[in-house]
Amino acid sequence: MERSRNRNLIIGILGAVTAYLVWGLQPIYWKALAQLDAWVVLAHRYCWTAVFLIVFIGLTGQFALLCETTRKLFQKKSKLLLLILISFIALLNWWMTVFAPINGYVVELGIGQFLTPVMSVFLGVVFFREYLSFMQKISMLLALVGIFIMLIHFGQFPWIALGISSTWAAYGALKKKISLDPTIAIFLETIVVVPFAIVFLHATADSIFKVLETDLVLGLFLIGTGILTSAPLIAYTYATNCLPLSLLGFCQFISPMLTLCLGIFVYKEPFRINELLPLLFIWSSIVIFILDPIRGKLIAKKKYISNPSKRAF
Repeated sequence: MERSRNRNLIIGILGAVTAYLVWGLQPIYWKALAQLDAWVVLAHRYCWTAVFLIVFIGLTGQFALLCETTRKLFQKKSKLLLLILISFIALLNWWMTVFAPINGYVVELGIGQFLTPVMSVFLGVVFFREYLSFMQKISMLLALVGIFIMLIHFGQFPWIALGISSTWAAYGALKKKISLDPTIAIFLETIVVVPFAIVFLHATADSIFKVLETDLVLGLFLIGTGILTSAPLIAYTYATNCLPLSLLGFCQFISPMLTLCLGIFVYKEPFRINELLPLLFIWSSIVIFILDPIRGKLIAKKKYISNPSKRAF
C-alpha cells in the first residue's frame, strides 16, 4: 500500500512538472501565430488535438477503454454533463491562454498563473474538505491582499489574470471529481468542442486544410498545436488523479515564473510597481504555504526524538 502511494506521488509530481514546464514556455509558440485570430488558432488546436489523440489511443490499444468509458458516461448522465461542463471551462481557459500572448498580455498571463494556486487551494477546501493549517490560512490571506491590490492598481480590470486563474482552478477541481483515464478524458473533452470548431472554421471560410495550401509553415505550426497542448494535458490529468489538489496547485510555480520572465525579458512588456506589488504578496503566500508542512514535520520529528517513551518498540 505504501509503495503504491509513493509510486502515485512520483507519477503525479512528474506529470505536474512536465505539464507546467511546457505551459510556461507556450507563449513563444502562440506568438508565432500572432497573425491569426485567437479563435481561429483555438479551433485548429481542437481539430488537430483530436487527430493526434485518436492516433495515440489507437497506437496504445485504448480503443476498448474509450468505448467502455463513453458507454458508462451515457449511462450516468451526471458524469456526462460534468464532462461537457469541464470541456467548455477548458475552452475558455485555452482561449485566454492563446489570446494573451498574441495581443501582448504575457505578463498578465503570468500573474494569472501565479493566482491559480490560490483558487485551487480554495476549491480544494470547499469541495474536497482539504485541511489548512493556521499558517496556510495566513498564506491565503496574503494572496487575497495581493488580488485586492491588483484590482485597485492595475488601471483596468485584470480579466485575463482572474479569468485564467479561476477557469484553470475549476478545471482541476472538476477533473478530480470525474476521475477518468487521462488520455481518454482529454480526448472526450476535445471531441465535445470539435463540432463547434469545424462549424466556426467553415463559417469564417478557413477550412482545416486551407491554410496548408496557402502557407505550409503556418499550417505545420497549427498542426503542431495538437501535440503541444494535448501532451501536457495528459500529464496534468495524471497529476490531478495522483496528487492532493492543494499540492497540485502549488506545484505550478514553474509555469508562471517562466511566462512572467518571457513577458518581461523577451517581449519587453511593462512591469512596474503596479504589477510587482501584488506579486510580492502572492509570492509570500506561496512560500509560506510550501514551507509550513516542512516546518510541521520538523517539529513533529523533534518532539519524537525528545520523547523516547513514545517510540514503538
